[in-house]
Amino acid sequence: MPLTPSQRAAVESVHEPLFIQAGAGTGKTFTLTKRIAYGLSQESGPLIGDVDRLLTITFTNKAAGELVGRVRAELRAQGLDEESLKIDAAWISTIHSMCRRMLLSHAFDVGIDPGANLLTEDETQALSALALDALLRDNANDARLVMLFDNLGVESATNLISSLSELLMLAPGGGDDFDLGPAPAPARTIASRVQGLLATYQGALAELDELGLPEGKITYAQNRDKVAAVAVALETLLASQGGAFSWSMLANAIEECRPPGGGNLSAPYKGIFGECKDALLELAAEAQSASAYELLRVALDFAAEHLDRHRALKRAQGAFDTNDLLIAAYKLLDEDDELAQSYRDSFDSVMVDEFQDTDNLQVGIVGKICDEGLTTLATVGDAQQSIYGFRGADLEVYQRMRAMMRERGSNEVELTINYRSQPDILRFVEGVFSKPEFFGGEFLKVSSGREEDSGPSWLAPDEPRVKILLSAGHKAERGQGRTSVDALRQADAVALADEFERLHARGASYGDMAILLQSTKGAKAGPYLRELRRRGIPVIVSGGSDFFLQPEVSTVSMLLRVLADRDDDEALFALLGSGFFDASDDALLALSVINRQCLKLLPGESRAKPSLYDALCLYVEKAQGNLDKSLTRAFDTLEHALSASPGTPLAQIVREAIALSGWQATLAARGIEGGAVFANIERMCDLIDDYEALNGHAPFATSSYFRGLVDMAHEGMAARAKLGTLVSSGSNAVRIMTIHSSKGLEFPIVAVAEFEKSARNTGAQLISLSEEGKRYLALGVTGSNAAARYLVDEDQDPGSFALASEVAEHRAHAHQLKKLRDAQEQQRLLYVALTRARDKLILVTHDGAFASKGDLSAGLTGSCLHAVFGKDIPATEFVGYDHDELDATVVALVADDELRGEIPAGSDAVVVLDRSPFYAEMGGQAADHGTISADGILFTVSDVQKNKGGKFMHYGRLTEGTLHVGDTVHTAIDTERRKAIRRAHSTTHLLDAALKKVLGEHVHQAGSLVEPDRLRFDFTHFEAITPEELHQVEELVNDAILEGYPVVTEVLPIEEAKKKGAVAMFGEKYGDTVRVVEMGDVSIEFCGGTHVDNTAKAGPFRVKSETSVASGVRRIEATCGKLTLQSMERSQGVLHKAAQFLKTAPASLLERMEQQASEMKQLRQTLDKLKSEASLGEAKQFLASAKTVKGLHVITTTRTGMDTAAMRTMGDFLRDKDPSVVAVIASINGEKVSFLAVCGKEAVARGIKAGDLVRAVSAVCGGKGGGKPDSAMGGGTELLKVDDALASVDDFVSEKLS
Repeated sequence: MPLTPSQRAAVESVHEPLFIQAGAGTGKTFTLTKRIAYGLSQESGPLIGDVDRLLTITFTNKAAGELVGRVRAELRAQGLDEESLKIDAAWISTIHSMCRRMLLSHAFDVGIDPGANLLTEDETQALSALALDALLRDNANDARLVMLFDNLGVESATNLISSLSELLMLAPGGGDDFDLGPAPAPARTIASRVQGLLATYQGALAELDELGLPEGKITYAQNRDKVAAVAVALETLLASQGGAFSWSMLANAIEECRPPGGGNLSAPYKGIFGECKDALLELAAEAQSASAYELLRVALDFAAEHLDRHRALKRAQGAFDTNDLLIAAYKLLDEDDELAQSYRDSFDSVMVDEFQDTDNLQVGIVGKICDEGLTTLATVGDAQQSIYGFRGADLEVYQRMRAMMRERGSNEVELTINYRSQPDILRFVEGVFSKPEFFGGEFLKVSSGREEDSGPSWLAPDEPRVKILLSAGHKAERGQGRTSVDALRQADAVALADEFERLHARGASYGDMAILLQSTKGAKAGPYLRELRRRGIPVIVSGGSDFFLQPEVSTVSMLLRVLADRDDDEALFALLGSGFFDASDDALLALSVINRQCLKLLPGESRAKPSLYDALCLYVEKAQGNLDKSLTRAFDTLEHALSASPGTPLAQIVREAIALSGWQATLAARGIEGGAVFANIERMCDLIDDYEALNGHAPFATSSYFRGLVDMAHEGMAARAKLGTLVSSGSNAVRIMTIHSSKGLEFPIVAVAEFEKSARNTGAQLISLSEEGKRYLALGVTGSNAAARYLVDEDQDPGSFALASEVAEHRAHAHQLKKLRDAQEQQRLLYVALTRARDKLILVTHDGAFASKGDLSAGLTGSCLHAVFGKDIPATEFVGYDHDELDATVVALVADDELRGEIPAGSDAVVVLDRSPFYAEMGGQAADHGTISADGILFTVSDVQKNKGGKFMHYGRLTEGTLHVGDTVHTAIDTERRKAIRRAHSTTHLLDAALKKVLGEHVHQAGSLVEPDRLRFDFTHFEAITPEELHQVEELVNDAILEGYPVVTEVLPIEEAKKKGAVAMFGEKYGDTVRVVEMGDVSIEFCGGTHVDNTAKAGPFRVKSETSVASGVRRIEATCGKLTLQSMERSQGVLHKAAQFLKTAPASLLERMEQQASEMKQLRQTLDKLKSEASLGEAKQFLASAKTVKGLHVITTTRTGMDTAAMRTMGDFLRDKDPSVVAVIASINGEKVSFLAVCGKEAVARGIKAGDLVRAVSAVCGGKGGGKPDSAMGGGTELLKVDDALASVDDFVSEKLS
């Protein structure tokens, strides 16, 4: 293939710095091959004197091998046979291989054993985990480490130390290479700062008392209470600490203080409260940032120690890793300029491929072996494909090097002809990434070198080259007011499987298809994997082995984490909800309630919250009534596992826990499927045994090692586990892989799904990035409290902060810069994904994803859809505030996931109009229903969603006629439904106001759902609402309805709306103007929803329930209007029927029911007494017929259907009546048997313990058991062995006493 002009310019550039910007698919490897061959030819001079004077650095070993092969073939083709035979001597390799070659050439100088072993990444991680385990163990009592654990949690703190250690490893100057920002003020100044804040609040209280109470302003009283509460908290803090403060202590204490607001108060009051709020938040922001600085400094110290220990372990094994290669090579060249010069003289050409993915250290090494003018240097890269920030790649380094090369007169060449992708695909990519919000003017446009209609036979002219699959996400199962993520993923998977089957039917091979995801972790890849397998479509997950992708393997890994650190909440939560214990949502909610009750801390007390394990212990100890069986089973199992003797092999503990939990029995009952799962568990246990045999008993290291393998498998790197292939690999299988692992590859058909990553805030989010030569290091801002919101304004750009504290300003700047860089890398990741497609590109999303905030792929999806819909399709004008029906024009139609020009009758479709009276679902308000019609045409609307481009997507079914784009249609909403929704929405505003009045101004909306005459309202509150408070709220809402307040809506500039006191919803973004809804002097809020025009039209309001939905969030479900009336009618009917049944009048029903309850209680007590007497009588008979074994009275018996309480009653009687008794009672219930063992005082004194006895008896029936010496419970599933189990009691007693 002939060279293009740009490629020729790159090939023939000599004696000058060469900077090649190569767009995706533009033949950069071809160009590099031609440049090397040209440099070795006489035509260039030659530029490269000999093969061994050529240095070419590639990103991977595979790329290096491919380049060597291509260069050899090219040299032969050009008649350079001698050079082709010597090409293996050329320095064509990764930078790590280059460094190793250098170091081995100077092994004596750098003190490296030439025979030293190069560690794999797995081996390096294992040694690092061992070093970290030893570090934590040896410093367990170090106050600094305790402080880290208290503030960040054990897992976050250890991850932070490990991450910092990796950064230090690659920093030639160690910690001095990083800018942590200005140090905080000395701790001795903290007390005076607190006193200053206290003076501000005390002064405010004095001013407020002097001004007096403004008439009729509840907001004033609530804000004054907040000021007084903060003053008291500050006084308590000063008194309790006695002047001995740390920034962490202050940050923890001040976090609980709630700042006042201004509300709609007049100027003097608003000014006083505003000053108090600013003063508190300013100090809170500084305290948080100073605390983060202190924690980071401490973590850096431990990271340095961890690095020393890690290096010592490697030296002890005579080994080194790839990072050692880089740092040793850099130091060798940096400290020996003569040696560096010899390398500069040795290379006539230095070429670096994938230059955008280099880091500062790698560029530093390259700089040491290039001449000062960089005339030997040629770089090839594409800033648009820089996606390895998580590995340390730094695009700013690439940009700085480009600027340096420009200063030295570089020749910049752009390769812009793409030989990979269809022209339509490239036009689509340009439509997305040329936008200002993406790459804008920096976008490197590439044009296709392929013919418009070229491609495989299945790619017919009518087959679209780019397709957006809009799966029916709006129809997916909903939970807690929003469509569940799992349901949305399943909808996406179904739509994509349909598309793959359609393409396969047209002749496309499954082996031509690839699914690219941000992550292949089970929750992300699982729905696609399962759906394709369900249909019999061959599929593999990139990496070749899915052993570590199996849920049961992940579950065992979670158990290892809990065994290493019982306070690992993430692992324990996953373990409880897995098949191991199968805890229900209700059970997990019960634990969260227990946990919240433990969070009552004094001012200045450590913020380390109780762990989930603490909550589990408290639940078993304190919960009343019927305990959840899954949680009690979890407690018993984990107590047994965690109390194992030190040194007990982890695999043995795991096996015992699996048996004791009942999971093993459950799997056994599932036949072949359960057997396969158990085989994987056994295999995992064997691997744990192997690891401990090699590395010794180190729970933390073992846990970290297997966690790493699971994570790598989920990231598409399972091949590193070297454990064989459990999924058949082959050329005719759909491949599922991460976008990162697809870099450098291409596929005929590419489907990209879930390509927008959701942000996750963690307590120790480490920020490490470069800006203008500085290397920032900081802990990110996390949490949603007022101080965190003050510290980081989400609308600010990096560099625009003017906070009072320098330490807070540095942290805020680093946080925002990191957020910006992450967003930019997300865009580049999408670019890489889209440019992997050769013939067909499919973007998978659900129609609801871009209709609501925070969904799977909201932001980038909108831009891609805009590129498909085009700029000519306008946003829909909503006219539903003033019109229930009107004429409109059809501007777009979507059916079968494709844009259509027309749709026939019978089609389920989406209609987009230029204007619409239909309200789209948003802000919690349900969508309107209705019809779109014309002559002979009827489309029934069942849902409406608004996408990111402002288009209203009317979902429904065309029942009559054919609908075309451009048709004029008549739209009409269901007015009765709209009226009912209006009633519910207006009532929601009244409820919000009532809750604030009864509970306090801390109440904020946390979510809502407004449906016809039905509403659900989530709000912030720290405890359950009392019945009295709930009654007061209900009464206030109904009073406001009866008052008949006019409901006034107006559009105002946002600042004017705020001055009026309108309440904004937390987390919502608003424009310059806002719609304000005002209901008398009761409620005034920002709202875009539909409302009644008078509160009297809302009808009666009734609360149905009040519950907890999350920590600090409550939920009220209620009805209004006709639904409340219907409910009242039903209640009245039930009341009359109940009275009639009990033969009394409705007014006397309560008295009659109390009488009936009293009589039933007496009857129940009589029955229980008779049962107890019968049971005790039976027990007396047992004592009389007891067998004597070596002086002890042994009793065994079997009962059917006897509950635990009755067993314990009988057992307690036997134990207390006869000190020498040893009794085992078996009760068969269904397919299980329960055992109770009791031992009298004399029996226990002689060494017979009930716990040991029940454990032995249960084991005969394939179960487990345990308990106290005098009373213990157990169980089993092998009912045929119950008699054998009871028969073994005599032998047990006899052996113990022999």
